[in-house]
Amino acid sequence: YSGFPSDQILADASINYHPVSNLFFQLGAYVEYGVFNGNSRMDRSLFMYNPNYRLFKGRFEATYCFDNGISLVAGYDRFLWGKNVGTGGEFYWGTQYQF
Repeated sequence: YSGFPSDQILADASINYHPVSNLFFQLGAYVEYGVFNGNSRMDRSLFMYNPNYRLFKGRFEATYCFDNGISLVAGYDRFLWGKNVGTGGEFYWGTQYQF
């Protein structure tokens, strides 16, 4: 990513495991690493304007695929490390339709 508030290094990696044909599990990680070459605007205490924020997030997700293209998804995201941003985690669930 190149732009406000700073240039960043972004990375997203995941591993999938299919124990049976309609079910798979995903384990992943996501990194946002500000390289501190931008200029802060307004209030530096607000993370959106801090050019030096860094974030490492882990993710676990389970997906069950029905034969008609509909999938049920449930997962958990967790902020594992952060500087100037990122705390806690969240559960999520939903549906997907593939056409």
